Amino acid sequence: MKHLRNRSTLAMFLLAFAMFLLTLLVSAPAWAVLPEQGLYEKRNETGLVTARMYVTARNGKGEMAVSAKELCLTLEALNANGSVTEQVVSDYLESPINSNGVGLEGFRLTGEDLRHSQIYSESFPRFYPKRFSVMWGGQHIEFNVPGDHRINVRNCGENLDGSYVLNAGKECFITLPALIFTYEKTYCPKQYDYKHEPKGYYALEREGKVSDYHAGRDYVLHINNPPREDHWNLITDHQMHIVMENRYNDYRFLFVRDNYPEWIESVWNSFAGSELADINMLYLHQYITRNAPELLENPAVFFRVTDTYKGKADIVTWVVDILQKENNGETKLGSALVGNNAVIQLRKGDEPLNVKKTKEKKEKAKNKK
Repeated sequence: MKHLRNRSTLAMFLLAFAMFLLTLLVSAPAWAVLPEQGLYEKRNETGLVTARMYVTARNGKGEMAVSAKELCLTLEALNANGSVTEQVVSDYLESPINSNGVGLEGFRLTGEDLRHSQIYSESFPRFYPKRFSVMWGGQHIEFNVPGDHRINVRNCGENLDGSYVLNAGKECFITLPALIFTYEKTYCPKQYDYKHEPKGYYALEREGKVSDYHAGRDYVLHINNPPREDHWNLITDHQMHIVMENRYNDYRFLFVRDNYPEWIESVWNSFAGSELADINMLYLHQYITRNAPELLENPAVFFRVTDTYKGKADIVTWVVDILQKENNGETKLGSALVGNNAVIQLRKGDEPLNVKKTKEKKEKAKNKK
């Protein structure tokens, strides 16, 4: 009897959940208004900003393109000093019931996890997003869009519920939670389907304002997700013009915005090279976009560093293969030399590179002996 009762309860839950999803998937009425992208603010009776909302979506190509095109909403509560006390990120699905839209899944950052997500440190403090999903009983967020540059929020908590007004005079950027959520929706969707799926962790890899980085506002994430002994890096500027993943010696470009070619004209024009391999791989990508865009027609094209050597005047050069996965293997589209002095040599196909390695003085001295 106990087994039958459990099965009956489960069946009733699944039926109710299916009906809920079916209702949500019904086409929204003609009067439904999608949230306008931008930065919104919630103010108290004295005019003080107590919370912010970032509504973002980006068009482009790559593995993360579908998730990046969908609306993503990040809300953050502020204390009297203007410091962020909690963050919530959610998807947005049009719905005709009680509101113009709902957030069915996302995550929240509070306490130590929130603090660690804002710390750039060599110790890489880890943070663990607390995920929610209606798939395993989480409460959905309600969004109402009256159409007057305003968004009303319910079911998000006392500090975040309320009315938000668009502030067109302030820049809206891709928040760190929005980046992580887009990444997880592409590669780890089971984390929102199964509550007990292994979660992994995140950490900020280095200071976001290092002078080597083109715009000075970038996310460099150290990722272990799902948890294994290995880890990798995720790198993007704060507007997600390009998102690059670095695993071992491979560099993959998970998302590239449609306006990326115009963006690089101003961003990279004064670049003088870097000691960091990942920055030079981003530089190589923009160089190919300018000079041989046909090599990047397939968004699955990636770079593999095959060698590194030091030459005259301590110039370090990376030897790079330009590859594309094909027929359960890899096709070589070209190769390149990238120096920390921002000098690039590019060759298409199997045309050989002009590699001139110069041994260091210490090595020469040993050979003479």
